[in-house]
This record gives sequence, C-alpha cells and structure tokens, in this order.
Amino acid sequence: MRTREEQIGESVSAAEPLASMLLNVKEVSKRTSLSRTTIWRWLKGGRFPEPLRLSENCVRWRSEDVDTWIRNLPARQAQ
Repeated sequence: MRTREEQIGESVSAAEPLASMLLNVKEVSKRTSLSRTTIWRWLKGGRFPEPLRLSENCVRWRSEDVDTWIRNLPARQAQ
C-alpha cells in the first residue's frame, strides 16, 4: 500500500506547483461562486469541505477537495 506522500507526489505535475493546489477563502469563493460568508456558514453546518489549518490565522483548502465537492453537487431540478 502506498503512503499518502507517494499518492500526493503522483498527483502533482511539474507544471503545477504544490502551492497552487492550496486555495484561500477568496479563491474558493471565486471557484464556487459562493460568498465568503456562505462558505464559512456551510463549513460550520458540515455542508462544505474542511480546510487545512496552516497556522492560527491561516486556512487553505485543497483544490482537489473543492473540485470534488463541486462535481458531487446535485444537478438542479427544473421546476
């Protein structure tokens, strides 16, 4: 079985630096079209992926977590 580090290393291409894979709340807001307030409210309610806490005042989301969340959103039903 591969370690988490090996799996991460395989998913990172040379053209995409690791730093670009971490998103701040402003970048997540742009990617999801949600307001920052909605992101924090949905996070608190368990409706949004958990971020990584890098320090006391710094949180970042893995881009693949946000992208997976977007792909798994239910299709909007026509009324």
